[in-house]
Amino acid sequence: NQEAAGEACLRRVVAIQRHHHGDASQPVAIAINDVGIFHYHRSNYPKAMQWWARALALNKKLHGPNHPEVAAVLNNQAAVHAARGKHQLALKLLKRSHAISLKAFGPDHIKLASSHHNLAATYEKLAQYPRAIAGYRRALAIEEKHLGPNHLNLASTLESLGTAWQDLGDLVKAEPLLKRAVRIKRKHLGDKHA
Repeated sequence: NQEAAGEACLRRVVAIQRHHHGDASQPVAIAINDVGIFHYHRSNYPKAMQWWARALALNKKLHGPNHPEVAAVLNNQAAVHAARGKHQLALKLLKRSHAISLKAFGPDHIKLASSHHNLAATYEKLAQYPRAIAGYRRALAIEEKHLGPNHLNLASTLESLGTAWQDLGDLVKAEPLLKRAVRIKRKHLGDKHA
C-alpha cells in the first residue's frame, strides 16, 4: 500500500535526522512535521494530528511557545479541524498562530498575508462576513505591497474576497475583484486556467 510505503520512507527520514542531529533538533521537528503533512494530504487526519502533536511538542521544547515554527504547526492543525468542519477549533488555533507570527514578523510581513487569509476563510465558513472581508483585504494589501499588483498569488485572495462579497449579496463589490483575479490568472497561466 502506497500510504504505508510513504510513511515508512518518511519515518526513515526522521530516524536519519535523529541519528545526525539528536532527538531534540530542528531537522527532526521538520521531518516529523513532514510526516503529518503526508497524512494530511492523504486525508488521514488522525495520523496527521498525531504527528503534528509530536512536532508541536518538540518545537515548543526547542523554541518556546511563541516561535514561528510553533505557529506553523498550529496552522497545520487548524487545517485538519477546518477539513473536518470544526471551524471554531480551527479559528482558535489560527488566532494563536496569527498572534505568534504577528509578534515575530510584524504586521506588514509577507508571512502575515497567509495568516490573514486563513483567518478570513475560517470567518467566512462561520458566516462572519465582515471579519472575513477585513481579513481578505488585509491579506491583499500585504500581498500587493510585497508582490506587486499583478502577481499570481493575488488571484486567490481576490477570488476569496470577491466570493465573500458575493455571499453577502453585494455583486457590485464582488465583480471587479473576481474580474481582476481572472485577468491575473490569464496573464500568468493562459486562458485555459482562468
